Amino acid sequence: MKHLLSIVLFCTIFNIVYSQQISPVQTGEFCPNIDYTFTVSSLPKPFQSIIGNGGCFVTQQPTSPVGSTFTFKGKFGDANQKQGIRIYFTDGTFFDFEFKKIKSLFYSATSSSSQQCNIIKPNQTQPVVFPRCSISSATISFPNIQWFTNFENPEVCFGTVLDYEYLLPSGWKLGTSTSNGSTWISGTNNATVTSDLSTGDGVNIKIRASNKSCMLGLAANGPIALVRISRPEPVLSITNNNPILCSGNANYILNGLPAGATVLWTISSSLDASLTNTTSPTVTLTRNTLGNTFVTLTATITHCNFTYTINTMVTLGTGVNTVNYGMTQVTCLNKKAYYYANVTDISGATNYAWYAKDMSNASNPFVLKESAYGYNNIDFPLGPANRYYTVYVLVTTPCGTVQSNLSEGYFFAPSCVGSALRVSTAPNPAESIVNVQLLDEQGNLETEKKINILQIQVTNKLGTILLTRKVSGELKSTSLNISSLKSDSYFIKVWDGTNWRTTSFIKQ
Repeated sequence: MKHLLSIVLFCTIFNIVYSQQISPVQTGEFCPNIDYTFTVSSLPKPFQSIIGNGGCFVTQQPTSPVGSTFTFKGKFGDANQKQGIRIYFTDGTFFDFEFKKIKSLFYSATSSSSQQCNIIKPNQTQPVVFPRCSISSATISFPNIQWFTNFENPEVCFGTVLDYEYLLPSGWKLGTSTSNGSTWISGTNNATVTSDLSTGDGVNIKIRASNKSCMLGLAANGPIALVRISRPEPVLSITNNNPILCSGNANYILNGLPAGATVLWTISSSLDASLTNTTSPTVTLTRNTLGNTFVTLTATITHCNFTYTINTMVTLGTGVNTVNYGMTQVTCLNKKAYYYANVTDISGATNYAWYAKDMSNASNPFVLKESAYGYNNIDFPLGPANRYYTVYVLVTTPCGTVQSNLSEGYFFAPSCVGSALRVSTAPNPAESIVNVQLLDEQGNLETEKKINILQIQVTNKLGTILLTRKVSGELKSTSLNISSLKSDSYFIKVWDGTNWRTTSFIKQ
């Protein structure tokens, strides 16, 4: 019986404490900065005072004397957080009426929020493409978001936001409203955006929720979504019916020219070639020169506010009058002297034929060493050692043949028997100083103590000694001043006490 009386007493006190009520009810949705008239009833204790908290404030106090039922006026602040009304009683206690559904956009949910009820998620695949130099439209849509109460766990999502604003590039339209680039334009979650002719590439259309359904001037710090704009350049290319012009003329076609665009063709040298139909997508180029050269053909495209250029190189004849060496080198491999070289690749070349001649006898013929398509680089074994050789390459093109300079292919083949030791010079070509090194078979600086540079001789192609220098000390490398030599190909001979080692270099 004692326990039963305790339970009855607790329930009676509970009902007294929590019997007070307020209207409109706490579960309702409320707009900020709007006066609401509230009615409080069934106060269990004598009333002393009333205040707002959490941003809410009382705008009109209840009329005295205050009984157990009274009315007052209050406003909620423009913040989507829990706000309340606190009633103080004469005994020093108080009671809070809490309101969590304040329709404000002051705080915004983040992508890490569990419900994400306040995140705008456009349905469009991004970026949205608007063609250049064309006024075009696209529909941007997304599900309506909900109102959101911050600082709650779990989050409180309620109602539906129906009003939104868009920030567009200047000159663009949302419906019939034209943007000035800085003012937000009212819209909904389904809006038609219309471009201008040229602006906006790489810019974002910004979208945010609006609270104009409550009243103007409320916070707009809510979620902002970005929709990327793409106004891609046209994909342009030039094709032709004859990439190498031996004589006569050829047509060059501009592909990908946008509708409404214009083109103007120009050429880098009007002496070597001339153009007709220069404002047409297809231009005709005519060769004027008898020489071998290259010209650059350029198409300049104008499309509303945009300008593009695209060019192609045209080979006239063989393009060049001689083949230029990129690298020449003689080294020892498997006790044989090997020749390594490459030359500049020639446009349209159909064959590279490499010839070598033993210069020990003037009547010796040039011998074909290699001949194949694409062989602008080569390596092959030479004949007898300790002799001078000349190598040249003959390149076959659709407009004839072109040959390398014989002087650039003149070199000495060392003996590779008994030692793989060889001489290296750098730089090559050189202007005033050439560095000379003794290298082992792997191309590293020689390390054997008894093998050193003792004497250096520089000779011309006829074997005449032009410079000589004795070297003291145990040196594997040294430098030589060649500034007194004229521009030509030369040979360096190095004496190591047992053998002469020879290599070539070019003086610029």
